[in-house]
Amino acid sequence: DDDDWNAVQQTPTESAFFFFFKKHPKGKYIKKAESTIEELKKKAASKADDDLWATVDPKNQNDLNEYLQKFPEGVHAEEANKAISEIKQEKDKVLKEIEYLHSSLLLQKIKNGVLSWEDLKGHVDQKFIDYLKGLKNPDDLNGVTLQLPSKRDPVTEGQTEVYFWGVPGSGKTCALGSVLATANKNGYLTLAKGSGYGYATQLKNIFKVDGVSILPPPTSEDSTQYLPIKLVKDGKTISVSILEVAGEVFKDYHRLRKGDPVSPNHPDLGELLTSPNRKIHFFFVDYSLKDRVDNDNVKQSDYLQAAASYFEENDIFSKNTDAIYLVVTKSDMMDRNIEVKSYSKGPVCASLTNALKEQCKKNHINGENLIGLKFSIGKVSMGGKLCIHDSTTSENILDILFRKVPEKK
Repeated sequence: DDDDWNAVQQTPTESAFFFFFKKHPKGKYIKKAESTIEELKKKAASKADDDLWATVDPKNQNDLNEYLQKFPEGVHAEEANKAISEIKQEKDKVLKEIEYLHSSLLLQKIKNGVLSWEDLKGHVDQKFIDYLKGLKNPDDLNGVTLQLPSKRDPVTEGQTEVYFWGVPGSGKTCALGSVLATANKNGYLTLAKGSGYGYATQLKNIFKVDGVSILPPPTSEDSTQYLPIKLVKDGKTISVSILEVAGEVFKDYHRLRKGDPVSPNHPDLGELLTSPNRKIHFFFVDYSLKDRVDNDNVKQSDYLQAAASYFEENDIFSKNTDAIYLVVTKSDMMDRNIEVKSYSKGPVCASLTNALKEQCKKNHINGENLIGLKFSIGKVSMGGKLCIHDSTTSENILDILFRKVPEKK
């Protein structure tokens, strides 16, 4: 008994003590053997507990749940339960702001177990959920970067020019894409050849007729794009020169008010505006921007106010302007009781509204009234990356063009 006990002390493993226990079930060291076996079991369990915990990501609920299933009373059980509670709080917060969460971050949170696909129901349109579940390559969520032409062709004489104005980030590019996609879907659209053909092709292909579309990254702010198109509807054919005005122009108007030099990238805008062609102007104001400042600590309302001052001082609408429209983009975010007329009098665009109203009255445009329009490309989610296209407001703009632009003879 003594010799075996001394021997087992040299190799103190659970199996060695268990063998001793079986050999000497009534020996004088039996109590010590039993307690040592229990102690070794506890040490082994504790080591397994620690080893598993070392592999746990404390921000991954799947890892934490797996740990608690194996060690519900484990050394780290309290810490695991606390981490799960924090994840649940994060989940509640994420679900409240789910529409603004970038889709790639959402996929990461699902992978980490913070959210499940089931959690999204009632918070996210089922089409978005199905699209993300079926996504094979998350990099596809980056969208297609629109390729701008290296040059701009001269604007065709005799065609009505349709200007899309807006500060950087106003949504005018997506609005233009929505209009072109809608015209293409309806069979109205023919793109004219030229330097803008590739860009126009990309724009019209942003939006899918049915299903989820990925919105492109922001385009360059400092170049005005010229896209000549032909539209045919019910036997009427019109040709228009679409000019997507650089967002940088509004920054230039702001620089002029400060007495700073303007950008050299679009010196011919003034020449375009004074050409003999008939003109229609759409001014896009982003409802969602409200009074947020940009990287220069300037608000959308500041840029619009500077533009208003420029328009008042330079009278650029005095000739050949057939219509001016104030278009509020992302209008699906507006309360249904808010009308464009009341919004246009608010702090964001009151100065621009007043300046455009004065131009309409002075130059007998729109029956001397500024016309306001709501505009939405559809249901947008996942931090502004995914969209279910709605062509309703794009149809309105196309109807305006068919009414306002003379038929091509």
